Amino acid sequence: MVDTYMAFYHENVITVGHLYSGVLKTLEALKDRGYQIAIFSDKRKQFGDLEIGYAGIGHLLDYTLFLVDGRPYKPDPHGLLHVLEALGAEKNQAVYVGDGSHDLDCARRAGIASGAALWGSLDPEDLLNGRPDHSWETVEQVLESLS
Repeated sequence: MVDTYMAFYHENVITVGHLYSGVLKTLEALKDRGYQIAIFSDKRKQFGDLEIGYAGIGHLLDYTLFLVDGRPYKPDPHGLLHVLEALGAEKNQAVYVGDGSHDLDCARRAGIASGAALWGSLDPEDLLNGRPDHSWETVEQVLESLS
């Protein structure tokens, strides 16, 4: 069953695992400005790595942490705090950008600023109800606000 699902996912990741318009340029600009970029996701590692490969952004990432057995799901902050430690970053140096209310809650529990990626959210109103520290309708606005 797992092999069948992996084959299906591999065949379809191109259509569902795309980058939103402006993401690549924004990530490149953030790297050029010296920002560290990480991905922390509750997605299984094999799926996350596959999507990063198809998106062609692996060279822009300083660290990735996907769901591993034994780590609790978000909004538990354990994984997010692990990412900060791995990067050698302080809480006040970080912004955790997410498209779901569980992402905002995770950042809050970790003591990190949260950013609402409204361009990628299935329910932007719910995301805003989560009282993010920052909210952006487009990915380009992330770069503008962090400049």
